[in-house]
Amino acid sequence: MKKQPLFLLSLFFSYLIIRLLLISYVPFVRDEALYVQMINEQIEDITFIPTYLGHPVDWKPPVFFWVYSFFVRFLITLPLSDEIIYRLPTVIFGFLNLFIVFFLSKKLSNSTEVAKVVSIIYSFNFLVIYMDNTVLIDTLLNFFILLSFYLYLRTDFGNIRFFPIIILSSLAFFTKLAVAFILPVLAVVYFLVYNKNQFSNIFFVLSLFSVPLSAIIYSSLDVFAGGEQLFISTGLITTFNNFSSTDILTTFYGSFIPFMLTSGIWFFLSVMGFFKYCRKNLFISFWFMLILIPFLISFFMPWYFLPVMFPVSYFSALVLLYNEKNKITLDNFFKLIFLLFIVVSFILGFWFYDSLRQDYEHNRIIGREIAGFENVLFIGDYNPELIIYKILEEKRRGQELDYGWILFSNTTRYNTDDFVNNYWNKHDELVDGSFTSMFRQKNVAYRKDTNITKFDYIILLGVHSDKINGNLIKNESNVSIFKIK
Repeated sequence: MKKQPLFLLSLFFSYLIIRLLLISYVPFVRDEALYVQMINEQIEDITFIPTYLGHPVDWKPPVFFWVYSFFVRFLITLPLSDEIIYRLPTVIFGFLNLFIVFFLSKKLSNSTEVAKVVSIIYSFNFLVIYMDNTVLIDTLLNFFILLSFYLYLRTDFGNIRFFPIIILSSLAFFTKLAVAFILPVLAVVYFLVYNKNQFSNIFFVLSLFSVPLSAIIYSSLDVFAGGEQLFISTGLITTFNNFSSTDILTTFYGSFIPFMLTSGIWFFLSVMGFFKYCRKNLFISFWFMLILIPFLISFFMPWYFLPVMFPVSYFSALVLLYNEKNKITLDNFFKLIFLLFIVVSFILGFWFYDSLRQDYEHNRIIGREIAGFENVLFIGDYNPELIIYKILEEKRRGQELDYGWILFSNTTRYNTDDFVNNYWNKHDELVDGSFTSMFRQKNVAYRKDTNITKFDYIILLGVHSDKINGNLIKNESNVSIFKIK
């Protein structure tokens, strides 16, 4: 027991070193750029429905943006990089998650050795490393889920534990909606397997209704807060409706490749552990089988796998630790093999991580280069990273420059030339102001509100125009910048 504090200290120190070394390596990628802007808007004006460009959007509920705006409000006063300012809260919650993983695995396995190996695997799993270095919602969500479930297991705390469980369950829902339903499902399955007497406890039963009740409250309040059927439009219903019209093989490929690069070694070990130890670990087996869901729907969004990284780590640890006689082996051979798996897994994951840097670094560079350009019009594909880096650099300089933006959401029905000389050109199925529908309503263009009447720069994002009366001053990585004459 004396070695446990030293182990935890070493584990958490290595966790922080790895995350902080990588935190600024990859620029903001896709949705991160949107969330940065939404966090900034919550700093200026807290709203129940988060806003983007001043309009309520139904992408995600408010808790994530409230929590991160609390941290960012202070971090922006420090001389830190943009990535550190907005990603450091994720590192903090990932740190807390690792702490919970250790004690949760110790509780489930009744073994300190198993808990140590599980937490090491979890910490060095590159999918977890990647998620801990993003401005995405899933690490915070995982914190609420893991902590709530750990409290369920602490029956020695008595009924008092159900009050924080109810609060944490509700926070989980108001962080990422339908994904929070995994929590009551896990609780029900665990106690069905190990302690059916809990179902006679009225406090336990009430806690199970925390997430469904939160869903009812949210779906009823969104109308008064300016939302658009928030729970329905962003829940699993939309996910599976989209999935039904998607080629299964393409979706599976898009889910499989990023996951294998970031967690492939641990996944294959966990599959071996599942088949070998599933009968002795029925609950963990159920949790592990939930991995089928992200395999079917994630499609190049590996963060969908984060809620099942605990059982993946758990079964991987069992395979590595137990010998043929079902006894724990911690000899030098085990340490060598374990280290080899960690190193190879890290190399594969970093290769994936570095590819993200190569794909998006130009947006960080160009966005900062054009900071200070006034009266800019962006036209074209979804590329919020370039825009947010321009905005953040200007905020550092004390500037608040307006800009125009016309986003073509997966459509070719619009001609770029239609808007080059007339920003407010009328067009069928073009949405003005609000971008709230851009992730579910395709073949539509979205136009940002602006007070600019004449643009000095036009920046084409993945599109082409023959009618721009200006000088081409930059053309690289599908970004063309024109200075208007």
